[in-house]
Amino acid sequence: MSDFNPKDGVACLGEGVYDASVKSCYKATSKKGNPMMVVEFTVYDGEREVELKEFSTLAKPWKLNRLCKCLGAQAAYDSGSVEAVSKAVVGRNLKLHLGVESDDTYGDNNYVNKYESSTLASAAPAPAKTRPPADAGKPLPPMDDSEIPF
Repeated sequence: MSDFNPKDGVACLGEGVYDASVKSCYKATSKKGNPMMVVEFTVYDGEREVELKEFSTLAKPWKLNRLCKCLGAQAAYDSGSVEAVSKAVVGRNLKLHLGVESDDTYGDNNYVNKYESSTLASAAPAPAKTRPPADAGKPLPPMDDSEIPF
């Protein structure tokens, strides 16, 4: 049994189209002190998951506009509110067209060429209101823990 997956040592994915989901979206400040939006994606490559961050200056938010259009969140974008955009896009699924950029200092890195709508279901809908099971509140039967391996 191995202790780690050797494929995880390569953080950069090859150029191509990948399923992804929006993990988080928040306002931050760039190194130059400018307001920006950071969108964190989880990109799926078979059994492997890779985290990818995209940055968009709020002075020229064209990347953010493209993301919102792709996810049907144009109203959130049009509001001009980082909070509204975050609520509209986090948990949503999409396809990312990734490119690879080589850098002498940081090595190879992925960047997003294009956002594409996904046929995968996005964030789970709010759970329906249900009644508790009929046996709720009753004590559980004793458990035989002889088969638990730890």
